[in-house]
Amino acid sequence: MHCSGVISSSLQILKVLFSIAVFFFFACPVLLFCRLLLFAMYLLPLGLLLRSFNVTFHCYTDDLQLYVPLTIGNCAEVSKLEPCLCAIRGWLSDNFLLLNTDKTELMVIGPQKFQHLSQSFILKIDDNVINCRD
Repeated sequence: MHCSGVISSSLQILKVLFSIAVFFFFACPVLLFCRLLLFAMYLLPLGLLLRSFNVTFHCYTDDLQLYVPLTIGNCAEVSKLEPCLCAIRGWLSDNFLLLNTDKTELMVIGPQKFQHLSQSFILKIDDNVINCRD
């Protein structure tokens, strides 16, 4: 009888300690900063890869946005996105992540006189075709 009381007390103590540890892991600003820093360090090679294609980019938690400047006379910059996206897909795959081609979009932002040209922009990633979004 005495032994089960000790085990019961020990389990309660472990539950309290575990809940405190979980609280500090998720709520402590220092640990939050450390997790964000580790995530940034994990993505650092991806940034180097993107810079090798001369692409401007922004990384968010599960989102990556690529930017290329276009001019009306020179739309060739869009063509460099295909090998860049293939390289991104390879890097993600090598690091146990996935590029969701179903959610991959191509958007052209600019003056109204440029919008009709954007309909001819098509990107291919392996067997997937990405058309320009309206």
